[in-house]
Parts: sequence; C-alpha cells; structure tokens
Amino acid sequence: MVDLLQTVAMPVDVQAGALEFEGTPRVEPPEIQVTLSKSDLRRLPKPHRVIVQVEGLFAGEPKGRPLRKPSVPLTPRLGDVELQLEPDTVTVYATLREQNKVATIKAVPILVAASFDVFSRFRIETRDGTTLVTRAITVRGAPAAVDRLLAGGRIIGRIVLTGDLVAHAGEDLEMEPIFELPPDVELDSPAAPVEFRLVPIDKPSAD
Repeated sequence: MVDLLQTVAMPVDVQAGALEFEGTPRVEPPEIQVTLSKSDLRRLPKPHRVIVQVEGLFAGEPKGRPLRKPSVPLTPRLGDVELQLEPDTVTVYATLREQNKVATIKAVPILVAASFDVFSRFRIETRDGTTLVTRAITVRGAPAAVDRLLAGGRIIGRIVLTGDLVAHAGEDLEMEPIFELPPDVELDSPAAPVEFRLVPIDKPSAD
C-alpha cells in the first residue's frame, strides 16, 4: 500500500492552560506548513491545527505587561499522528491578565465633613433617624490588599458638605460617599448614597 505525503497549511492554536490573558495570545507566523500522509490527514480531528503550549512559558512572568517569547517549539504531533512542521517554532506575543479579588465589606462607617460654619448653623438628620450611618461596599484589587481589608483594615467613607448645600436646607438630599481605600484597591461598584437633611439649629433668643 502506497501512502503519499501531503503538505497543508494549518493555523497555530495557543493552549493557555490555567493562565489568563488580556485578549488572545498572538503567534507569528499564525499559520505553518505541515507535512503528513494523506491517510493521517483524514484521521485528524477537525478543525486541523497545530498546538503551542504556553502555560509553562509565561508562568511567573509579570502581569499587565506585553510580553514576547521567540522560538517557542510547536507540538509535533496531534494525538498519535506525527507531524513535520515548517517552521517548527513560533514567536508568541501575550499579556497576562492582572489577577484581582472582589469582596464585600458589610458595614463601613460614613463620616460627615463640613466647615465650622455649617456645623454651627445646621444639624444633620438622616431619613431613618439613625446617627451611625454605614454602607456595604464591594471592592476589587490585589488579593493581598483585599485580604488585609477583610482582616480588619480600617476604611472610612465621607460625605463632604459644601456651602452650596446650605441653599437646600430642609430638603431631602442624597450624596454618594467617598471612600479612603489603599492605592491598589478600588470600588467595584458605587455604594448606596446617604440620604439626609440639613436642619437649621434653633438658637436661643437674646433677652
């Protein structure tokens, strides 16, 4: 039985394993020439492609930075079929995705910041009458930094009362708190606003 060899073009398929990338890693050239017998070609699963494994290649590399790996060997077989590859290496371009952790902190205290003039003329009255206002927040950031916050790291939220709000005294107001977070942590979504009123303080009349 005579089995003729055949050369066909096949795309290169990147197998990332457990790694996560920004977008899809790019290979150069994206397509190579593969020589194999016609009978083996018929046995190959479709779509036909050549594999390049990159998990070990990029493990431990810095995240968030474009990386280039030249002369990466291709896998010279598919299943039990041996392949003749031309070329047999490629250059891989990829950027590892930053690994972030998302967590919810249930009760962050909210403080009120204002000038002495505002505090001397008005008191803050929340809609539900509570004097201790807290908010649940969801944060995203480096796993170690998020874990420190969950272990008891101090977070404070603030609403800042400006002089412009005095013109709205007695009205129902809403303000989104501003949170003091570590530089490598950010809010994953906005926190619920604080609802309050500025109520004029009754001053005793002069006799």
